[in-house]
Amino acid sequence: MNQDMNMPEMIPERIPDDHETVAPKEAQPGNREKLGRSTVIIALLSFGLATASGVLRMCLSSNVWAAEAFYRYVTRYLQAFMTKITSILPFSLAETLVVMLPFAIIGVLGFAVYRLVKKDTYRLKRMVVCIFTVLSLLFANFMLNLSILYCRPSLSELTGMDDKNISADELCASSIYMIHKLEQCIDSGAFAFNTGGASTSPYGYDELDERIEQAYDSFAQRNVWLSPYGAKTKIISLSDIMTYTHISGIYTQYTGEANINVNYPDHVVCATMAHEKAHQRGIAPEDEANLVAFFVLAESGDPYLEYCGYMSIFADLTSDCRNAAPEYYYDNILPLIPAQVKGDLDAYAEFFKKYEKSKAADVTDTANNAYLRFNGEEHGVASYRMTSAMAARYIMERIALEFYVE
Repeated sequence: MNQDMNMPEMIPERIPDDHETVAPKEAQPGNREKLGRSTVIIALLSFGLATASGVLRMCLSSNVWAAEAFYRYVTRYLQAFMTKITSILPFSLAETLVVMLPFAIIGVLGFAVYRLVKKDTYRLKRMVVCIFTVLSLLFANFMLNLSILYCRPSLSELTGMDDKNISADELCASSIYMIHKLEQCIDSGAFAFNTGGASTSPYGYDELDERIEQAYDSFAQRNVWLSPYGAKTKIISLSDIMTYTHISGIYTQYTGEANINVNYPDHVVCATMAHEKAHQRGIAPEDEANLVAFFVLAESGDPYLEYCGYMSIFADLTSDCRNAAPEYYYDNILPLIPAQVKGDLDAYAEFFKKYEKSKAADVTDTANNAYLRFNGEEHGVASYRMTSAMAARYIMERIALEFYVE
């Protein structure tokens, strides 16, 4: 039988060798180009958002009521959104990021040097664009969640209380009433003083936070200019170390967290909680946050919270009273100050001796002063102590004080 010479030759299909590898798709130039374009587009959008938020901040700075409207319909919900997310975490995300920041910077610098040595300009450029994107988003967050709050009407405008032209009689009368309230709180027996003279909280941290939060919820219902959205404060793990900076608490707008230094005496921790919650609910200026904290604690109906609220303004108010009417102060006010209040103040002074002279505090004061002035607080860190006039007006008008100073 003859073989058909026209039959096509059968060529077996080539089977690839097991060791043969195929170049990954991500290494192909085309895919790298696409990734680069998408990264640049995101960076440009982020820069656009940052630019728009900066321009918006400039525009709102000239119209306080437009800023107030923007706060109530936009920023308030952005803040609530941030706090809602981070409140899920049992620890302070802000503190964690701060601790990790030096390592992140070292890592980025190391990566940059390595890529320069390898002459890998593609990955180096991509890193620079990513950093630019992150910084743009952080700037936009700062503008929309905090800086714009400084454009809102002043607390005196929001409450209708005049904080100007406080007379010596009003300062002295409100001081007397404050001392009277402190004495009532002490006599209630709701809290005690330790052997060193310091007042001690009758509540654990979580319960104290919850009570202050309830007081804020109640206050916000009566005062619509205050946000109804709050969140639990978080303990700073490195509280003892932070005390050397003289910082008792810090609100971080990037995460929406109110962070508390629990190394301070109890009454300071309580007042700090209320202060940081004021920031969390839309009050940016430091003096106004102090005042709102005082208002909320004073109206809480809880003897310990009221005590902490009045103690937070005691030094400023009585000091201004002494400067305005020294003779009356030494004859009629100083003798009225309860021994427990003096003991509490002495205990605080003793506690603070360890941290008083600190280079870290000098650095943080300088930085904080520059930050506050940048946001329009012309008095800088001195604004923390500018509360007595408004506190006196609040006591005289809202608590209906009817003392007469002879």
